[in-house]
Amino acid sequence: LRLAAPAGTKDRGILSVLLQLWYDVEYLFTVEPGVFNPPPKVRSGVIRLRRNGVIDPGCDPELLRRIVKATFGMRRKTLRNSLRSLPLRPDAVIDSPLLSLRPEQLSVAQFVELTNIVQPLFEDQARERGIHLIWIPHDVMDPRTVSRREMREAFSQYMVTVLNEKPLDPTLLDYEDTLSW
Repeated sequence: LRLAAPAGTKDRGILSVLLQLWYDVEYLFTVEPGVFNPPPKVRSGVIRLRRNGVIDPGCDPELLRRIVKATFGMRRKTLRNSLRSLPLRPDAVIDSPLLSLRPEQLSVAQFVELTNIVQPLFEDQARERGIHLIWIPHDVMDPRTVSRREMREAFSQYMVTVLNEKPLDPTLLDYEDTLSW
């Protein structure tokens, strides 16, 4: 039931939001404890997950994940207070009516909106420190499907073509994935 919890319910949590970003979650039925051996002290549920067709959530998925985790880590606080755990400057100004809400009150779309409000603050802060942030689609660099060599090559190509910087140290590109821990 928690995975399918809609916005505004106390059952809503990190997994609910992140799962509902990519899937339509449908609660099907309850499984009684007597079906299992030994019987657990809880009732179980069966759910159906169907891809909802979202390919691009409209924000950086990794930053969204961090924001969802930070806000639900302090679920009894408003978003204004729970976002203070993110590494933003203390004087960073976030102006949104969403900040007066608690995380379980937000829909997935509102979390995406909040992520898009916070991301420029990270980028400004990085720019002030002379740091180049590289925002890439999360699934492009999934270590289950992309080797470290391919990741390094993608970063190197980005540095040359977009940032007009020197590529990564070529010896890093020749480092064997099997030698890493």
